[in-house]
Amino acid sequence: VAGFFVFLFGLNVVQASGYDLKNMDQAYAEVARTVLADIPEGASVAGTGSLVPQLINRHRVCFVRWQPGKLCEWGAPEFVILDMSERRRIRPSQEAKERFVRSLMEDLGYTIVEEREGFIVFHGQERLGPEYRPTLSGRSF
Repeated sequence: VAGFFVFLFGLNVVQASGYDLKNMDQAYAEVARTVLADIPEGASVAGTGSLVPQLINRHRVCFVRWQPGKLCEWGAPEFVILDMSERRRIRPSQEAKERFVRSLMEDLGYTIVEEREGFIVFHGQERLGPEYRPTLSGRSF
């Protein structure tokens, strides 16, 4: 009986639209791996959803919240990695993404250090403190 339930669970995961484990874009994965390899081990990082799990071994890491002028619960990290072609169901509009990128550069002083096939890597000074934290209610998309 337990084996049957494991089989049904596996079948459900394989057939679920958000978990297409059979279809993996090798080119996308290789570019993501290359971009992430360029980030120093001790650096704090904010990234978009699909990149963050690969950064989980770092001391300070967070998801990008797409709020202009705000990044992580603890402040602003040294690096920000955006996947502008991210394939999530709920994603910010192109206008919201552009507004967020402008905010990173103008409001927080980040500079673009790498652009590669839809990925943008920003570098700036790590800033800890409440003035750089996102508000709980704000969603810009």
